[in-house]
Amino acid sequence: MFDLEQLLHLMAARGGSIGRAAFDKAVWEFARQHSIFEEVATFQALRSLDWLGHCEVSGYSGRDTISLARPSLALLPDLRSSRAVLVGARSPSTFLELQQAARQLSGNVAVSASPTSGDSRLFWINRTLLDADYLDAVKDISKILGVPVTSQPASWELACASSSVSKFEQTLRWDSNFPVPDEAHHFSPETLRFEDGYDRGLRLARWKEATTGKIVHALRDGTRVAFLDGPEWGRHVELSALGASSLRYDIKHKIFAVRATCPPPRIIARALCLCSGLLPQVKQSQVGGLKALWLAFGNVPLPMARMVSEKLGQEVSSLPFKVE
Repeated sequence: MFDLEQLLHLMAARGGSIGRAAFDKAVWEFARQHSIFEEVATFQALRSLDWLGHCEVSGYSGRDTISLARPSLALLPDLRSSRAVLVGARSPSTFLELQQAARQLSGNVAVSASPTSGDSRLFWINRTLLDADYLDAVKDISKILGVPVTSQPASWELACASSSVSKFEQTLRWDSNFPVPDEAHHFSPETLRFEDGYDRGLRLARWKEATTGKIVHALRDGTRVAFLDGPEWGRHVELSALGASSLRYDIKHKIFAVRATCPPPRIIARALCLCSGLLPQVKQSQVGGLKALWLAFGNVPLPMARMVSEKLGQEVSSLPFKVE
């Protein structure tokens, strides 16, 4: 396994941003340096850095630009203590600087680093956690380092700022009588996977353009089609319209789970990750005799679970797997 933090240092050395092709090449090179010769899913590395708030992605697929996010302390939703994680850009000396700043303060302030990988067998990255007895200590460290701190839990701020299924539907532009290719695959609300065939009703469709080879995503309702930049909102628009759901929650353990084949839109995913500062764990269950994988986000308070449910327009049911 290799440390994704190397990518943050590489982007910093390149002025804070890097193209997608250069990013992918760097991931493959770091993997080879650690004797990882199997195919590396570079999108998972990028998604992990994005969901944890370390980088921002702009542009369109194939020509993305990945930029370091501004370093900041993101408060976690914890009523028992004042905890924050470091997000955005960082250098090899950042952890030592945080420790030195903590030692300047009176009171109990702890700085720790623990790896998070989301069960990936290929990479990991440290969660840098600041744990203080009171909020003013976090603010004091913020001033010492010149790094801003969120005024309330970052997860809540992101969830509030995120779009929703209803708002996304208002942006759709429908074309009538568009000839969807026969080979198009459609997202199934039962299996939560793309499958062959189309019967009727609202479905997320995916096909490859014959001339360019580009993957096209569009919401389809009969002969009407609304083209999308990607599938992330389309899946949830379909599920919401059909009364289906990919969301699960356990109030006792504060675990919010989403089917791995139907991940939340990126801002909502980042909000869920910043409830703990950790990547989601991958869990497995049996659905209709088939194995299903789930992304399990930890330390998600009930109000956050309710807000995500409302944003995605889906009901939440109990977890389909055991919590250890």
